[in-house]
Amino acid sequence: MKNYLFLMLLPMVIGLASCDYHDKMVDTGDLPTKTTMFIADYFPDCKIVSIDKDRDFGVVSYDVVLSCGVKLEFDKSGDWTEVDCSPNEVPNAIVPNKILEYISVKYSDNFIVKIERKWSNYKVELNNDVELVFDKDGNFKHFD
Repeated sequence: MKNYLFLMLLPMVIGLASCDYHDKMVDTGDLPTKTTMFIADYFPDCKIVSIDKDRDFGVVSYDVVLSCGVKLEFDKSGDWTEVDCSPNEVPNAIVPNKILEYISVKYSDNFIVKIERKWSNYKVELNNDVELVFDKDGNFKHFD
């Protein structure tokens, strides 16, 4: 019985041990051009403090921290996947118009401090700690 259990778990252990997941500090020159342009366009007064290149199970992403306290995440193509400006406001220019319109009507006294973009939805956090989920077209779905 012990041998059978060992043989069942062995492939899983080998598979996990061989997975390519780690963080690596990289230089600005290692970032995709789209990423450096995004930072220059939306955060021109901030300098890059650190860049971590993550490789989790073959998926590459970049975590960038700016001198103004902003935390950004980008995919391997250089497209943003997360912008965290908390406690300050996320630049409206990166938020889909439909989401901005919804926030201005339903939460007129608040603003977005964090936004995450996934393949199927957007998740936004407001300065009052309310978290909202929108579909990829910017339609409100639910609270998170």
